[in-house]
Amino acid sequence: TEGRLCLDCGFTKLYINWDSAGAARYIVNATCWLLGIGKH
Repeated sequence: TEGRLCLDCGFTKLYINWDSAGAARYIVNATCWLLGIGKH
């Protein structure tokens, strides 16, 4: 099958520093990319 894969080995970076600048935005961007939102 064809699909997208996002591999990030920084789980503890996000888990410990969730409130750091850009962490939430990173998750939103990765999620949108994985779902293909905005794909034409």
